[in-house]
Amino acid sequence: MAPVKLTSSYYQQFFILGGRVFMGPGRLQCITTFTTIIVACLSFFFSSGPLLVDSKICCVLLAISAVLFVLSIYFLARTAFCDPGIIPRCEFGVEERFLEPRPVGIAKGVVINGSVVTLKYCRTCLHLRPPRCTHCRVCNNCVERFDHHCPWIGNCVGIRNYRWFLLFTFTCTALDLLVFGLSLVDFVRAAEKAPRGPEISSVADLLLYTAMQRPATFFVILFTILGGTFLVMLSRLHLRLAARNITTYEHIKGASRAGRDGLFSRGAPLLNWAE
Repeated sequence: MAPVKLTSSYYQQFFILGGRVFMGPGRLQCITTFTTIIVACLSFFFSSGPLLVDSKICCVLLAISAVLFVLSIYFLARTAFCDPGIIPRCEFGVEERFLEPRPVGIAKGVVINGSVVTLKYCRTCLHLRPPRCTHCRVCNNCVERFDHHCPWIGNCVGIRNYRWFLLFTFTCTALDLLVFGLSLVDFVRAAEKAPRGPEISSVADLLLYTAMQRPATFFVILFTILGGTFLVMLSRLHLRLAARNITTYEHIKGASRAGRDGLFSRGAPLLNWAE
């Protein structure tokens, strides 16, 4: 499906480079996410990286970390700067729209895999929503195969950027775990070199001393612990949802509990992941 051209004042999206770059309404959140990942990774590469090149294994892992970092930024950009699948509105003139009798309770049904799916009428966009399409209250648009509105990128995740979102989540999770492991190695090495004496008589003293000697490494470890916990849970959730062909919105609304998890399923997890 080709990206749509949105020109109405109703849309809150932002376009640059002649419409080639698409940004959602949460531009500040998007910039913050980019900045956080870049600052954390550069802190690791410039603080711990030079001290880990003495080991061949660490050198290989550092190279893998650099590749994952570049891929994470690329996939994040593709997710944040992509049209998620916005369905254009049925726009009328001001007078026509005011005088147009708005349908109340209009709905149609289509049969999908032997089950009837109701197409609801969107009173904001003035059209019948296709199956799995939802109106996002933040972006104020109907998004095809709406998954969720991601506050970290300030944009919706839908049919056009869900794959990029999954790739970003998985690569960023792998990057986080790898950076955490290498930072921990650097921190332990620094702790082993700490002088022994009455001023360092406990594990807490050793931890405090090492953190003061290696503040950037200590910051990266704390950041990767917090971020890694969230990313691992997010990756696990989307692996399970993608295997059953369920969106996050459907999962929250209880589609799996209602027995509708197989409605759009292609029969096998691999086929669902491929879709």
